[in-house]
Amino acid sequence: MISMRRNAKDRWLELGGGEHPLVHPTCLGGRDVNVDVRSCFDAEGKSTVDFTADFNNFPLPVSSEEFDGVVCIYCLEHVSWRNIRAFI
Repeated sequence: MISMRRNAKDRWLELGGGEHPLVHPTCLGGRDVNVDVRSCFDAEGKSTVDFTADFNNFPLPVSSEEFDGVVCIYCLEHVSWRNIRAFI
C-alpha cells in the first residue's frame, strides 16, 4: 500500500499512472494530473490519463512550478538509462 502525505490544496503530477492512478486526475474531476505514454480508461470507459507524453523526449510538457508533488512509481524502468537523469 502506498500512502502520500498531502494537503487538500496540493496539486500532484503522476507520471505513468495508467488506468489506476494514485492521484485524482482532472479528467476524473480531481485537481491532479496523470500523464502516461498511452491513453488509458477505467472500467466505465472514462479516460484516466489527462494527456500522453513520450517519457524519453524532453522536456515534458509541464512546468516545474506547477505541482506540489510528483509520483513516479510504474514508469522509470521504461525510460532509457541514457535519459534517467534528465527525466528525474
